[in-house]
Amino acid sequence: MDKKDSYAVTKRRAGKAPEGSGAPVGTAYRWYILAHQIVTEFDANSYSTEMVGLKHKLAHKRADKASWSASETAQRRRLVQILRELAQELENSAKEQPVKTPVASKSRAEENRKLAPRARRSRRAAAWLEPRLRGERSIPAAKLGMNAGLGP
Repeated sequence: MDKKDSYAVTKRRAGKAPEGSGAPVGTAYRWYILAHQIVTEFDANSYSTEMVGLKHKLAHKRADKASWSASETAQRRRLVQILRELAQELENSAKEQPVKTPVASKSRAEENRKLAPRARRSRRAAAWLEPRLRGERSIPAAKLGMNAGLGP
């Protein structure tokens, strides 16, 4: 493993939550997130980061309950199942379409340089994520507001 990341934050709404919206206070969730992170350096002191990936719910705990919806063992089994399915999907897609190193023509390289950096990142992220979403019952992290971290 190259690097372990840890992310913890308390999120707050900009305004007040509508009456009766959201989960009851005390509800908790355990997610497993598999994401592709793209970091672009702007200068020595600034950069942007974008994450696109899959978010799988392993368990939840209702506000009025002391236990999780799945035991630690069941959560581990589910995580192993998720990772095996993803590995199988990646192996199958590699057999169908072998990875080729593209040789860009000068005009294509110039065209890429003219694109906004965000457009290039989004296209790469979409190319990485699209095959993983076919038939998958998980939710793209980008649609869950996970733009710069691992929070829900």
